Amino acid sequence: MLWLMLLVPIVILVFTVSLQKFEAVMLETDPLRDRRRYR
Repeated sequence: MLWLMLLVPIVILVFTVSLQKFEAVMLETDPLRDRRRYR
């Protein structure tokens, strides 16, 4: 159970950071530009 208590906060932290980055990318760039850039 100890590893679970340590794992949960890390997952939440990573999820919040990735979500903020995703929102920033969506606000700054257009979807068409993202598709051209990543594919």
